[in-house]
Amino acid sequence: MKMEKRWPPCALYLFILTHRVAGQLEGTIINTEAVRAFPGSDVTLECSILSADWIHLTQTQWSKIDDTPPSRIAVYNPIYGITYLPFSKTSYNYSVAFSKTPRQCWVDVNKTWSAHDAGANQVKCQRWSLHLRNVSLSLSGQYECSFATYPYGTKAAEINLAIKAEDEKHYRFVEMLLNETLEIPCLENMTSVNLSKYPLKWLMGENGREETTLIIKEFYQQDVNKTNSLLYKERIQLGPDNALKISPIKIVDDGKVFSCRVMYHPERILMNIIKVKVFAKPEISITLQNNSRGSIGEASLTCIVKKAFPKPSLTWYVDGEIFKDQFGGISIEAENLKDGEGFYELRSILKIQSTNQSDTNQTFWCMCSFPFQGNKTWNISSGEIIISSGHVYNKGPFPAFTTTA
Repeated sequence: MKMEKRWPPCALYLFILTHRVAGQLEGTIINTEAVRAFPGSDVTLECSILSADWIHLTQTQWSKIDDTPPSRIAVYNPIYGITYLPFSKTSYNYSVAFSKTPRQCWVDVNKTWSAHDAGANQVKCQRWSLHLRNVSLSLSGQYECSFATYPYGTKAAEINLAIKAEDEKHYRFVEMLLNETLEIPCLENMTSVNLSKYPLKWLMGENGREETTLIIKEFYQQDVNKTNSLLYKERIQLGPDNALKISPIKIVDDGKVFSCRVMYHPERILMNIIKVKVFAKPEISITLQNNSRGSIGEASLTCIVKKAFPKPSLTWYVDGEIFKDQFGGISIEAENLKDGEGFYELRSILKIQSTNQSDTNQTFWCMCSFPFQGNKTWNISSGEIIISSGHVYNKGPFPAFTTTA
């Protein structure tokens, strides 16, 4: 069984129980088999030996046994106390502690003994701890805690300490409307990290291209260095808690990836990465051009969708039905454009060869369907144009409505 606890700023206390040895409680060591930590965190390696009044502890020792030669770190003697020995990693801040607990050790009942076992309540704990502060990759390796006892002799256990060098990354996807203000926290769910103590950068990237640095802030400076990019220089600022504010959101921000990187430790970078999706509500209009030659009336209906993003679709309706090829005497010409700001523009022309061929009314309108926030599809319709034996009538547009994609 494994327990985990953090102590400021990021200490690790991990306990794992060894099995009962040959039915005997005394002399059993409780220790971790493996401890994992990030660079810059504080780590506690801990061993406890189960003992009783008739067991005498004469000496304990911490060693790093995968060094060449093995490094002795510290020794404890009940009479002479704690002695720190020359340790090859002397640049690191470390300490040891020895303690006796008045109560029996916490144990996993299923793995050790039953509370009804004779003598269980008489077993005590003697705890031997090694505290490593602000750890670095070079401290990874195999550590050994040993207990010299009478009458059981020397007992030892090994702990593997693995310092993880990978960057810590947190990903998020955000959907924004055109012209809104986007505020991105530098580090989310890490309120214990005081960003004023560490240098940070805000960067922007897209589709695997080289990232552009937007903002640089050193831990010892209040001012920030901003990018000279014309695209972002006037639209970004550093907000409270080093959040990035972008206002207003533009189409060019779609698909961009913004990341805050904090140099928490020379070997540890904390990152918050946000990808932006931009949506814009389009405009739709319908116009009529009526050309008459003698008794034959011709008309062209033009439907235009502007300021759309992402790319929408356009559908013609005739008498409430989607236009299909079987409507005689009617044809469609369409083109899709993209303007200089990145908006999509759709233009569709519906041509009626003869407006006098039907004695009944024909009603025409166009509808634009476009993707929207929350995985939805919005629909917006133009006004209606009614053609009746060469006469034309206009009606107002329909209200927009949504459907789930």
